[in-house]
Amino acid sequence: MDLSGLLFGENKSGKFIGLGLVLCLALALPLASVLGLSALAWKSYARESSYRHRFGTEWKARFEAEQGPLSTERVKLGAELFGVVANAALGAWFYRILIFAFRDRGLVTNSSPRSRRKRRRSQKA
Repeated sequence: MDLSGLLFGENKSGKFIGLGLVLCLALALPLASVLGLSALAWKSYARESSYRHRFGTEWKARFEAEQGPLSTERVKLGAELFGVVANAALGAWFYRILIFAFRDRGLVTNSSPRSRRKRRRSQKA
């Protein structure tokens, strides 16, 4: 069985497992990376804020003496925030591609209340 058969499940028992596995991975990987990078960004921001509140006007000198250059820390914070946004966008894009791929194979249907209402109206007419 090829990879697409495993992912999309060609038989009845593999259909649910393949679909569930792919959707779980499509949601879990970006979600975990967004949460992890958000935690790192919050930790960096909290550390800088803590130094600012504890040491007043000389917080920058104290921070650089203990933690390293402030510019390096801010570049790390910017990279972490960029990673949060990029991973969220890539996760949404990947999930959208998977949903369309599953719809083409007939594994997922659009069952929102709005689409059900549209189907009922079109059947009455």
